[in-house]
Amino acid sequence: MINTRPLNQIEDNQYELFPIGEYEVEISGSAENRKDSDKPKHDVRFKILSGEHAGKVMFKTFSLLQEHDWAYKPFLLALGFDPKKAANFNAPDILGIKMKLTNFHKTDKGKTYNDPKNFVKVESGSSESADDDEIPF
Repeated sequence: MINTRPLNQIEDNQYELFPIGEYEVEISGSAENRKDSDKPKHDVRFKILSGEHAGKVMFKTFSLLQEHDWAYKPFLLALGFDPKKAANFNAPDILGIKMKLTNFHKTDKGKTYNDPKNFVKVESGSSESADDDEIPF
């Protein structure tokens, strides 16, 4: 189920610090915030799908400022979007997309946060082995 509450609304597990490692997630929230023209951003909510933390939520905020492209471009590329045409990107278009990501930690002003990176889109119906149908004779 996709959570339609505002992304900036506090949830019980919003800032839970998850262990460093790989997670299978689904994008359950996506919103652009351009109200502050000096700091436009794209907030993304990832619902963890499996493992010990299944059902919990991890967040990532991407700056839309050009000098921060290094962080946003890999996310757009993983989703199959051309970063050069990001102006045509509609944040709700990515709801429900499944991905794998690697969570790291970052510390800012004495507080440690989740820092998801290394995004890889999980294609639905993909098979790990294309040779499974072959029968050797």
